[in-house]
Amino acid sequence: MEPGRLSLLVFSRNDIEKALSLVRSLHDIADEIVIVDSSSAKLHARLVSEAEKAWLGKAKVFYTIALGYPDPLRMYALGKCSSEWVLLMDTDERLSDALKGAISGIISGTQSSAFAIRRYEEAGSEGRGLRFSWQIRLFRRGRTTFRGMLHEEPLIEGEVERIGDDDFFIEHRKELRGKTSSEYSEMEKYSRMSYGSFNRIMLDYLYKFTVPGKRDSGGLLEKASKGVLETYEKLGRKKPDAELSYLDYYAFFALRAIVTRMAEHKFVNPFEVNDEACLIAERMERWKMAKDGKQAFQISKELERDGIIKFLKLDKENTILSLNRKYKNRKQGVRLLMELIVERYIEAQKGRRRR
Repeated sequence: MEPGRLSLLVFSRNDIEKALSLVRSLHDIADEIVIVDSSSAKLHARLVSEAEKAWLGKAKVFYTIALGYPDPLRMYALGKCSSEWVLLMDTDERLSDALKGAISGIISGTQSSAFAIRRYEEAGSEGRGLRFSWQIRLFRRGRTTFRGMLHEEPLIEGEVERIGDDDFFIEHRKELRGKTSSEYSEMEKYSRMSYGSFNRIMLDYLYKFTVPGKRDSGGLLEKASKGVLETYEKLGRKKPDAELSYLDYYAFFALRAIVTRMAEHKFVNPFEVNDEACLIAERMERWKMAKDGKQAFQISKELERDGIIKFLKLDKENTILSLNRKYKNRKQGVRLLMELIVERYIEAQKGRRRR
């Protein structure tokens, strides 16, 4: 693995024109192009043909079944990259010209393990919008781990640096977006939290957004935050293994939204935050009361501990090949992913009882 080399990593599903357009715009800065595709057989064959013809010896296309969103397949995809650095892009995103021209210099000689980049929503021909979030999209392959959870940020071994130049950004382009599947909301039943996981996530958010890019001197912030959360847990007689209440969900998502927006120097509208937090808390309460609510919560704890990738062994080549053979000719997507998760959970429960 030569230092300073860059792999462009792209996931596609029945959007090969957008995938090819993205690669066309970035192929000259990448030493390698890896496309993980879940398209129909006809479209996949066309993608392979056109990618190999256009970027002979540089592009590699791999087929996997569709699991609704790419995150569960990201460790498998990283295993297909051979460069030290990876730039992860979606087919409805575009890199600013300034950042494209600077990437080689950014990764050359740095001691950092990853870079967070501004990603603007609602970008279009009239220009990028006001809303953006920091996302880790440029990272060293060997120091990066994905867990497969929806819209997750990867776990990075080492320092994460923000690329602060205003001209360096990713645009989420309105005209390139596909339809949003209603299936995504069903995955929320597996993102429910116990008090233990709630505390870990709160600490992570407090640390990221109150001390960005700096070390917590003497661990004071971490100790103070832990003290507050432990006091809250004791006063409310909360058990670490129990599920959050409606009020807890509301408080968590409201506080997260406020801290995130303040850290990005944005105006905080308390009514907007309240509406957003209420909607999320109500959805979580609905899942809690559903027929499979108890099982879903137990599954959510296992996924919180292990992640979807480890839980389903989706980082293993044999697992992917087996799923490709078994499910290639049947309906795929988020519901198939949920079916696989439930099957694995039931199988694991049976194994524990036998022991």
